[in-house]
Amino acid sequence: MLIQLSFYTFAGDCLEMRSTALSYATYDCDWYELPTNVARDFQIILMRASIPHQLTAGKFLPMNMIMFKDILKSTASYLSVLRVMLNE
Repeated sequence: MLIQLSFYTFAGDCLEMRSTALSYATYDCDWYELPTNVARDFQIILMRASIPHQLTAGKFLPMNMIMFKDILKSTASYLSVLRVMLNE
C-alpha cells in the first residue's frame, strides 16, 4: 500500500512541477511580439497555467511528495505510540 501511495504522490508531484514549468515557458517566449490574436491566446494560456494542476485525494488533500512525507511522519508516530501502549 505504501508503494502504491508513493506512485500516486510522485505522479502528482510531477504533474505539479510540469504545469508550473509550462507557465514559465509560456511567459519566457516572446509572445508579446506575436500578432494580437495569437498574443491574446498566449495570455489565456498564461492565466490558466498560473494555477498549477494537482492530483488530489477526494478534492481534500493534494497528492504530492510533501503529503507523502507528512503521511510517513504520521504513520511513524502512530506506530511508536502503539508500540509503547503494547509494551505496557
